[in-house]
Amino acid sequence: MLPDGTKVRLSFNGANGHPFRSVGKTLIDCGLIPAGTDSMGILSYLKSQALARETELVGVNPRYVFFKQVASSGGPWGASGVELVAGRSVASDPKQVRLGLAGILVSRKPVASEDGTLQGYEDFTRFVFTHDVGSAIRGPVRLDVFWGRGARAEAEAHRMMFPGKLTVIVLKSQ
Repeated sequence: MLPDGTKVRLSFNGANGHPFRSVGKTLIDCGLIPAGTDSMGILSYLKSQALARETELVGVNPRYVFFKQVASSGGPWGASGVELVAGRSVASDPKQVRLGLAGILVSRKPVASEDGTLQGYEDFTRFVFTHDVGSAIRGPVRLDVFWGRGARAEAEAHRMMFPGKLTVIVLKSQ
């Protein structure tokens, strides 16, 4: 949202090449927040600080991401060039799992109300597709699910830290 209240849609357009450094991990390592604090708790802590302190803490991550303005309709686009689908599109490390593959994900997920209030957790099994990548998604044990837009999706995404199993579906060679 721009200062005048106008909303624009943005899409990833590159990064400065510096490695990602987790602000949350730094806060935990310095004893500023307890281990196991989820993303919502980290954001809440940062927002509780004076602006200068918040800027200092966020500044431990030297990586900057650049964005471009995109059409205002439709969903966000993944690195694979397709529109992301809530609950079905996942980001993976392309060195481990190629973009564009289908798989079956078995895990546990947070369940939130439309206003973002956490209601509980549930097990799930669903087809997913590797449509995106992310700088913090490295190695064979990391996968991020795109949950969509809005308070509910945000609350579920920030609390999704459960182990799971991804079975990739591939064609049998002839």
